Amino acid sequence: VGEAGGQEEVDRALGALRAPQPAALPKGMSGPTLSAVTRALRDAGAVGVTAAAAAAAVGISRITARRYLEHLVETGRAERSPQYGHVGRPELCYRWLTER
Repeated sequence: VGEAGGQEEVDRALGALRAPQPAALPKGMSGPTLSAVTRALRDAGAVGVTAAAAAAAVGISRITARRYLEHLVETGRAERSPQYGHVGRPELCYRWLTER
């Protein structure tokens, strides 16, 4: 009684005792920068924000802001849509998805 049937069972039991780890960020991304970009995106509300506007708000390059915004889209926390009205290529506008 109380014996494990194998290593797999031991690993499963020990895994249940461990606290879940937060998902690791992709290489080159930092938690503080992600928090700052997330804050800028949430502060924009329903209007949304472009990568250039997020970059200006946070104090990072537009390319860096776009990488973080795209990460938020890929993880399901934000959405993007093209913003038309200017001559040339449309800008992408990012919006925070509210918790459901």
